[in-house]
Amino acid sequence: MDQTAQLIAAVLIISFVLDRVIAAITFLFDKEVPDRKRTITRVALAGFLAALAVWKIDVRVLRDGMHVATHPRADFLLTWLVLVAGADKISSFTTPAPKEVVPPQAKPDVSVFVENDEGEMKPATKLS
Repeated sequence: MDQTAQLIAAVLIISFVLDRVIAAITFLFDKEVPDRKRTITRVALAGFLAALAVWKIDVRVLRDGMHVATHPRADFLLTWLVLVAGADKISSFTTPAPKEVVPPQAKPDVSVFVENDEGEMKPATKLS
């Protein structure tokens, strides 16, 4: 397999694992926390786990994907950023979007009148 394809697969797999681990941790330890604090906690946790993954797995976007020789710290930071952003966005692929709730509409009142031979309007009782 091509090295670039391996990098793409590795980034997707790591992002998916990060997303699921973060979701599990926040589910277990998140009890009525305000949204702002929950978001900050999720981003900090994603940042820490992504840094750990980049350090231990030795995946680098510029070196492996684009074949660019650059400073190792710059490549580390770019790869870290891609993983953190990917972990945030990959959840949109794995969880269904909330369905839009459409309020029921009232049925319009329809009345049918029939004109008889004398020109009088009477309500229709049977429709065929």
